[in-house]
Amino acid sequence: MPPVFTYDRWMESKGIPIHRGYYIEDLRTVNLKWWEERQCNAAFMQLMGQEGVTSAWIAEVLPGKTLPPVKFALDEIVYVVDGRGLTTIWGGEGRPKKIFEWQQYAMFVLPRNFTHQFSNMQGDKPVRLLHYNFLP
Repeated sequence: MPPVFTYDRWMESKGIPIHRGYYIEDLRTVNLKWWEERQCNAAFMQLMGQEGVTSAWIAEVLPGKTLPPVKFALDEIVYVVDGRGLTTIWGGEGRPKKIFEWQQYAMFVLPRNFTHQFSNMQGDKPVRLLHYNFLP
């Protein structure tokens, strides 16, 4: 039996789908569920070999919506699966905010310990983002 990592227990506690296996056929159509904490539809992705090493999840920002700000302790790579939007990022209280635009197929890094917030610029369809980081 494979080991159960603390991260596995944390994923299970969130109540959103966890997609496991060797690959995901299409990130645009993978099943998501509402994640109250992040205020978006989401699912975890744990492919073979990722266990205990990396974290990957898919988020869907609804049309015209902005997600709550999040501060994360690890660098995070974000790949835009579908859609157009904005990311606002800042280094702390009183520090200037930077805003940049992205669209489908864009990829960017969110630096650790920075607060960030995603906005969907489209009023007619959701945005899908793939988040990835290397767990220490």
